[in-house]
Amino acid sequence: MALSPIDTIHSPTIPYTGDIKGGLSPGKQVFIQGLLPMSQEHFVINLQCGRQNYPQLEVALHFNPRFNQGTVVRNSHENGSWKKEETYGNFPFHPGQPFEIIIAVETNQYKIAVNGQHFTEFQHRIPVHRVNTINIGGAVQIFCVRFDGPAAAMPACQPQNFGYNPPPMMPQPPMMPQLPPMGFQNPPQPGTGFQHSNYTETINPVVPYVADIAGGLAVGKSITIQGSLPHSQETFVINLQCGRQPYPQLEVALHFNPRFNESCVVRNSHQGGAWKNEERFGAFPFHPGQNFEVKIVVEVNQYQIFVNGQQFTVFQHRIPSHKVNTLSISGGVMLQRVRIESSNMEHNSMTTYNVHTGSGGAYGSPSSTTFSYTTGQAYPPPNPAVMPNQPILYNPHVPFVYGIPGGAVPGKMINIKGTLGPMPSRFNVNLQEGTAENCDIAFHFDARFRFGKDVNVVVRNNRSRGTWGSEERGIPFFPFSVGASFDMIILVEPTCFKVAVNNAHFLEFKHRLHPPHRYSTVKIEGDVRLTQIRFQ
Repeated sequence: MALSPIDTIHSPTIPYTGDIKGGLSPGKQVFIQGLLPMSQEHFVINLQCGRQNYPQLEVALHFNPRFNQGTVVRNSHENGSWKKEETYGNFPFHPGQPFEIIIAVETNQYKIAVNGQHFTEFQHRIPVHRVNTINIGGAVQIFCVRFDGPAAAMPACQPQNFGYNPPPMMPQPPMMPQLPPMGFQNPPQPGTGFQHSNYTETINPVVPYVADIAGGLAVGKSITIQGSLPHSQETFVINLQCGRQPYPQLEVALHFNPRFNESCVVRNSHQGGAWKNEERFGAFPFHPGQNFEVKIVVEVNQYQIFVNGQQFTVFQHRIPSHKVNTLSISGGVMLQRVRIESSNMEHNSMTTYNVHTGSGGAYGSPSSTTFSYTTGQAYPPPNPAVMPNQPILYNPHVPFVYGIPGGAVPGKMINIKGTLGPMPSRFNVNLQEGTAENCDIAFHFDARFRFGKDVNVVVRNNRSRGTWGSEERGIPFFPFSVGASFDMIILVEPTCFKVAVNNAHFLEFKHRLHPPHRYSTVKIEGDVRLTQIRFQ
């Protein structure tokens, strides 16, 4: 049995009720991605028989995570009443964090996975062919709802035979066939490339490719992989491994897996005989039949990953990087060059981000394609205790409301990129506590182009218990230009918020509300088009 997308709904307004094209049947799946607020409220997913109101409504599967009870309730609603609840199992949801739910329809039951792990089953109480509507309500933001059905080929992340095996839900990467050289003449064997004091380079290696990393990984080292993709849109895999043992013994510190059939790049680790939580947010930067370059830079707490000269994502270390000593590449890809550079060589190409308290200080937009951090008055590295997933959001809608992963703790950076129209009035950025209409705001940043009597003014303030504080209006310059794009960074420090715009330090706003990590939601609204939001 194989699956392919039938219908996809992007960023629906909650509460959402929509038809399921063709209804449900064994072999189909429902795939839901979203974000939970910090308020720890409950949300509901219902698979229904139509859109009648209670008590007439028939609900075949009621899936209801309840934070106040630490349980996920499953139930059905039939003949005017709720039936017997099922609540066993762990509680896999976390306030302020993204989530992913897959509901696989089987002949006798639903199988449900959360964040890449099997969660539970729910036996059919109402015949599945009667289900034709999905309803989602409660305190939740939904990015995507997708319905998959039988097709010709099975995506690698989907359960086989529509009844996935017990945990882990996601299967291990399949063995990839070796591709022919496709015009490359006499490709050398892996690991027999050029040896230099600062780097090792292999030209036109065959795939699958497995090579030792001389001296293992260390902070500052980088791995650059250049190649081309066939037109067949196959998947390929880059693994940073601890040795060459077979699965399930193999430890994989970074599994980088572009999947064309899903238009996503899956990042993961393999530890203790099992795959862990997948990360798959971000755009899909690969194109069939075209050349590509992937660069992986080792930092203190994470890998920085670049694709075709642009920063793509970061991946927090789950396995200490010094344990990594092997690089493997497999799948539908033709390699042209693999280069492993030592730390002193890489250090020369890194761009640092220095933050000064004066107006001459620069947070810095990188002139090269690589990021790094320095000591002193610099951006600190991301806090590994906060959250392993640091999302990058592309072209989000305005108004934009999103949970800050880990909260506004010191060291947290929020990078906001956007474009202004020809006649903007104002836009504002709030770091606030939750999503309620009159919630407390720790930092209100209000750029006013022409609003009332204000022309080219930036107002900063806070709001506590419904009351605004005293405004701060003094600025060294107005950093925004009508009709132009901008790059804004907010850095949380122990005593203040620091703001940079377009590579120039702009202002500071001292903390008035404490502790700052309470303010775990960012809200952006007004006359602006957002192109990218990144958390670090």
